[in-house]
Amino acid sequence: MKNQDQTNTNLLLGILGNPVSHSLSPKMHQAALDALGISMQYLYLPVSSNHLAMAVSGIRAFPLRGVNVTIPYKQAVMSHLDRLDATAQEANAVNVILKEGECLSGYNTDIAGFMAGFSNHSEALASGRVLVVGAGGAAAAIVAGLMRRVQAVSVVARDVGKARNLLSMTKANTHCQIAELPWPVTSAMIANHTIIVNATPIGMHGFSVKKWLPDTAVLGPNHICYDTVYTPQHTPFLIAAQAHGAQCIYGKTMLVGQGEVAFEYFTGQRPPEGLMRTVLDASL
Repeated sequence: MKNQDQTNTNLLLGILGNPVSHSLSPKMHQAALDALGISMQYLYLPVSSNHLAMAVSGIRAFPLRGVNVTIPYKQAVMSHLDRLDATAQEANAVNVILKEGECLSGYNTDIAGFMAGFSNHSEALASGRVLVVGAGGAAAAIVAGLMRRVQAVSVVARDVGKARNLLSMTKANTHCQIAELPWPVTSAMIANHTIIVNATPIGMHGFSVKKWLPDTAVLGPNHICYDTVYTPQHTPFLIAAQAHGAQCIYGKTMLVGQGEVAFEYFTGQRPPEGLMRTVLDASL
């Protein structure tokens, strides 16, 4: 990771999305900044969709070093940037924007963050058949991260157009079979996959839709269930999975993993070991 020079003209960081009030990224990053004695403030930046272009332009105008990008703008911001790093191109999504001189560059740390959740499941991952629920920016990064590591990935989403676009942007891979499945999620889909990933906001505090899982009884000890939602930590999906003996990976793992890499992009320094997870655990 290249060192990022900190100057007095770039005193701010933030998280751009809608909503952002639920996000714990500001707490994680601010704690790391303070611990390292870096004089920067990390802000909440709620932005409505009709103001997205203006907000991205604001990164140029205001003393911002960069921002994290969250739902629903991880793909929408891409056309407003000057360049895309290889990580963003691979994921077809941006969750970090850096101001580098007059240039706004897009990066993606979601792949690294998501894959960190499988540190204790490498064997199951290699033989895995993965069902990804959702087709937004997080799902795009997740599919990109999985392609070289599993046998098969299936995507199922309410927005069929998004699902097809996600798969059309996926580079050809001779090892991994990739398929689109029709919404809604069915019991047969769950039974035919070994790893189930929720890459939607369903289950998140304040989100209107609460459920996508058709029948919790189809979950069992042979399943690994991964929810990218981290507020609440124990989502309805993971509560059901745990009740039926499935192995669970919590959204906070991905949040911390991507946050640590993003922090290094922002500052050129690694956050203190374990600090972001400690802050997150205390906030959940």
